Amino acid sequence: MSVIESIVTVLLICGELILLVPLIYLALLSLAAPGMERRHRKAAGAPDGERLSFAILIPAHNEAAVIASAVTSVLAMDYPHDRFSVFVVADNCADVTAALAREAGAMVYERHDEQAKAKGYALRWLLERLNAEGRIFDAYVVVDADSRLSSRFLREMAAALASGALVAQAQYRVLNGDASWIAGLRAVAFALFNHLRPLGRMRLGWSAGLKGNGMCFRREIFERFGWGSYSLAEDVEYHLELVAAGIHVWYVPEAVVEAEMPVTLGQARSQQARWERGRLDIARGRMRPLLRGFLRDRDLARIDAAMEIMLPPLSILLGAIVVALTLALVLRALPAVALGVALLLLFSLHVFVGAALAHLTPRAYLSLVRAPLYILWKCWVYLAAFIERTSKPWVRTERSG
Repeated sequence: MSVIESIVTVLLICGELILLVPLIYLALLSLAAPGMERRHRKAAGAPDGERLSFAILIPAHNEAAVIASAVTSVLAMDYPHDRFSVFVVADNCADVTAALAREAGAMVYERHDEQAKAKGYALRWLLERLNAEGRIFDAYVVVDADSRLSSRFLREMAAALASGALVAQAQYRVLNGDASWIAGLRAVAFALFNHLRPLGRMRLGWSAGLKGNGMCFRREIFERFGWGSYSLAEDVEYHLELVAAGIHVWYVPEAVVEAEMPVTLGQARSQQARWERGRLDIARGRMRPLLRGFLRDRDLARIDAAMEIMLPPLSILLGAIVVALTLALVLRALPAVALGVALLLLFSLHVFVGAALAHLTPRAYLSLVRAPLYILWKCWVYLAAFIERTSKPWVRTERSG
């Protein structure tokens, strides 16, 4: 082996060791999750607890195609109808979202503010309006305009709140996972990000995190914090504020919320770029406070929240593993090959444990065949989000086939 090859091999092994850190973290969550799921399964059907009153908050921006279905789904829940109300904030809409939401049975508020366009602004405005009108509830649930809720959603949330939760996150799944290979890959990603990892965090005593859809808050939380998160990843931003205050989010997998996802790469691009741009913005501004907080109070939930922000998308992580393993094979560097194989096994553990826990359809598994194409596309989107320095306004994501 030449001197240059030796140097390249050393650098390669160093890179693989860096990749080993997030993969060990993911493996830890993967091994912890199954035990937590069994515990939840045994607890299913527990008493509902107190009969809490709920406000269902639905921010909507030009969602005429789906808003009626969302409202209908909420109103069909198996919970006393005098104990919950549905509120839609039609935010800067240029279509008939407001009219269709009213027709479906929701109470609708129309907001127009060209200077403050974001889901967070819409939520804050709606909460202020409800408080001003004296509409006070025990708890508040935030639901996206393209969602479907399980019939026992509020019963499960009521049980969690009655058991001590101040903030709870539902299981957020893909509604149209069989519509295309793009939606199928998104279903796999949601199984990992929105189900396996929250289960693992609950088992380890950390905070499950907020996923933007199906979030439930006790009234005391909004009275204390209000809603001051307006970034492109307002759920992540709000979660960090809660963790900084020592409040952990509970995961309630029996409460299920499903939403439609884009079915083509063109439709998915704006949504994916918005998510990645938001995460990068938060990573730049919130990492130091998280680490300082951990050094002060030793709450591992802070380190977990930091890891979740800094962790690159799984497609980027897999691409890096494949490149490293390929280079190791070309160099015939056995230690690097061994490390590359170990990285690939840890990654596979995370994917297949998560997919098994979520009980995905065979078609979702088949979508993994297209993963290489998706990885190349995702690298391009992630790079564009990294280079882009300005956050774009709230826009509707197309989802039709």
